[in-house]
Amino acid sequence: MDLVLVILLAIITGLYVFLMIKDIVPPIGFMIIGSLWLLYWILGGRFSYATPIDLPVIGILLLTPINLAISVEKNLTLEKIYGLILSVVIFYWIVNFLRGIPRLWFVILVLIALATAIPILGLIGADWSGSNFTLPSRIAAALTSRFGFLDRLTSGGGIHVNTIGGTLSFFVPLLLGLFLDGGAFKQASFFKQQPINSLIIVYKIILVIVLILVLFVLFLTQSRGSYLGSGIGVLALLVWKDRRFLWLIPILFVGLILVFAIFANGNPSEFFALLDTEQDKNTLQVRLNYWERTIYLIQDFPFTGAGLGTYNNIFQQLYLFNPFTTEAETSFYAHNLYLGVTAGMGIPALVLYFTLISGFISMVFTSIKKVQPIARILLMGLSSGFLAHLIYGIMDNYLPGEKLGAVMWIFFGVVTAIFVHPEYLAINASGNATNGDRKVRMKFPQWTLIFVIGLLTWVLISLAAITLINTRPITSLVIAAAGGIILGLIFSGRFSKAMHASAINNIMADTGPVQV
Repeated sequence: MDLVLVILLAIITGLYVFLMIKDIVPPIGFMIIGSLWLLYWILGGRFSYATPIDLPVIGILLLTPINLAISVEKNLTLEKIYGLILSVVIFYWIVNFLRGIPRLWFVILVLIALATAIPILGLIGADWSGSNFTLPSRIAAALTSRFGFLDRLTSGGGIHVNTIGGTLSFFVPLLLGLFLDGGAFKQASFFKQQPINSLIIVYKIILVIVLILVLFVLFLTQSRGSYLGSGIGVLALLVWKDRRFLWLIPILFVGLILVFAIFANGNPSEFFALLDTEQDKNTLQVRLNYWERTIYLIQDFPFTGAGLGTYNNIFQQLYLFNPFTTEAETSFYAHNLYLGVTAGMGIPALVLYFTLISGFISMVFTSIKKVQPIARILLMGLSSGFLAHLIYGIMDNYLPGEKLGAVMWIFFGVVTAIFVHPEYLAINASGNATNGDRKVRMKFPQWTLIFVIGLLTWVLISLAAITLINTRPITSLVIAAAGGIILGLIFSGRFSKAMHASAINNIMADTGPVQV
């Protein structure tokens, strides 16, 4: 089974790189993945471990054929669907692989490697033509002139710098959390028998170097949403680790008041002008206009969305906001993750997206006090990085299936694996690591019942939100978001109860009935 997983990882990685370069995935690639997963099922007697976010994951996949069918630019939508499917496969690969501290360390090393590779990829493969900084363009030109294949590293004009910034926002709190681990590295059982002092020094030096690289490229992106998200993510991490960092909040608030009074003369419009830029004409007012126009599109396509990746094409073909055709056409984007998801896949997808978010949060807080220190530190870093990305999403797009979008699913996968494999990563009442010999699993009939109830609830929430989209669009979107959050909490809660019942049954099987 482990050999099958290793082969799967190699194939998935190769296909994702191919997608980054060519914007397609050969059908034979998905056939190979399906065959290997079938072999894994035969060898292990299970298709995959059940998770609390199976409902939104499977629901989003079920929406993709409909999304492709209604798309006006099927090639653009198909590219996003390819990325989404590969990301989901990566998610379930992690859930099935990550069992035990040694494998947790492998995942940590992979996350550090990703945090190193993405800023380098950004320097080479991003579209820096609109940037005020010439350094990235000069670096890319020098490298592509020497190594011609790098010019084809990413297709479609390169990755947008805001996408690079949004992806890097995941890693700033994560890397800082791993660095400030409170000795968790040394306490990890996998390293107890090692000459560890020199290893810790090397590990911390690597983290510092990678963090500096991430911050450097993040600064070059000039993505204000990424700056804000990373800052809030770091602040949340520091406060979470040590409540004494709460004093930073009033200091930052006082500093904000002083800037408002001194540099903006107490005028809100002048204050926002300080935060705004004219780069690519993406001012705050322009973003507000984009949000308003995106709501128009959502009102026209509330059930299915207009098709992933087709936002600009839809506006150019169906909406006339500028009657003067002699003027250059503007590219339109939602400039908001949540509106972008809704415009691309419909209100039902927005419900599922917030179900994913609340399921993620629920799993973190359910597991955080039960796992070993290194897993606890990782959970804190992952959740703070995810918070940073959600803040970034208020200002910019990051659609399902986006290039580099697999990073979000990797974060989902690690948190979910820690949650569903407590017997490998938990600590007992005395604070010692458990031996991992007691399986805690949900039976298929239990999962089916929970899934069907969740599916019906999702349909009802979606219909309730859609009924108000034309008369009260903001209320409609709030209902979808709040309903998704509640659905995620309910689904995770039922899943946790089923897992707890499984653990009790295992204890009774080992020791006999519990006498009360």
